[in-house]
Amino acid sequence: MFNTCAITARALLVSVLSLAIYLQPALGQSNEIASAQKKYPWDTRPNKCFVSAETLAMPMCAARADWSNFSETSDRISTLFAREDYDLIARAEKEVGFSNAQFPSGEYFFDAWYVALRYFFEHKGTNGGEYIDSWSASRGKDGYIKLAQALIRYGEAWNARGSGFAGTVSKESWDLFYRKLEQADSLLDEASPNVKQMGPWYALKLQIAYLHPKLRHNRQELLLSASNAWPEYTRIYTIPMEFSHPKWGGSLELMDGVARFALDKTREKLGAAMYSIAYEYAFRGDPNLTLPNTKVDWSLMKQGFRDLESRQKGQPWIWRNFAGLACQMRDKEEARRLYGIYDRKRNPEAKEGDDACRQFAMSS
Repeated sequence: MFNTCAITARALLVSVLSLAIYLQPALGQSNEIASAQKKYPWDTRPNKCFVSAETLAMPMCAARADWSNFSETSDRISTLFAREDYDLIARAEKEVGFSNAQFPSGEYFFDAWYVALRYFFEHKGTNGGEYIDSWSASRGKDGYIKLAQALIRYGEAWNARGSGFAGTVSKESWDLFYRKLEQADSLLDEASPNVKQMGPWYALKLQIAYLHPKLRHNRQELLLSASNAWPEYTRIYTIPMEFSHPKWGGSLELMDGVARFALDKTREKLGAAMYSIAYEYAFRGDPNLTLPNTKVDWSLMKQGFRDLESRQKGQPWIWRNFAGLACQMRDKEEARRLYGIYDRKRNPEAKEGDDACRQFAMSS
């Protein structure tokens, strides 16, 4: 009697385990379907659309564009992180963070994801660690979690250093700055292979390598790998362009070398556009150095403007910034032309203050 009961119990256990194994893929598929049916907070479709796959297929429930432009996409992803909706974060990570698509203006989807990650995690400190724990419990340790942790350490490094000139930073602060950067770099090395293939991983790796003297030997190899993987990703060039500036111990010759490297890597698809983009970024809001005092090739810059325009790329604001560079070069005709592009592309309802550059461009 005992043996019969034992055999029956074992048989029942095997049946239950077999059923669980059989159901596991179906349950995972069910969760994936549920996540796909879940409504993003900005989605204005009626809730009844999300009752089932059948209702979601109704004409009135047709999908809307969730990721139509760079700034809106970054803001929407930041909203998901603020709401701590891990299901929708996972969905957005797949649709944006691991996408190689580009917006009509030229930016990569994954860069909008990266901007949102930086905004949310770079200054989180210990609170960010608590958030990561909750995110990991839902997501697992795959995906962009390691990069988010690295951003927290990167932010802590800058908190330790402060924003003052190098001579105002104490030895202890420098030590902590470099130690935190090393921790951030190690966390990036622990990221999943999928993340290591994406642009944001390369961007943060480059940022850290250009900040830490001990990682100097990694810079060229990283730059080559990153530009080979994502030649049209502007951060790959703007990061070394920034740290080639004389204020970081670089030189004007080194800056132009980076801009020409960007030109060579992208000439086939973008013409001279990336040369202009690299210089625009380096001089954005910098009052201490003007373009005429650099090694810039102004004729090449102007060709870059035209190549970007002919490809219908670039956010509206970049044309105003290009116009500002034309004003620095005292090229009235080019400044006027660039303001014309900006005025056609910008939001006509947005109010703008007095602009000395525009006055120069439009003067007779």
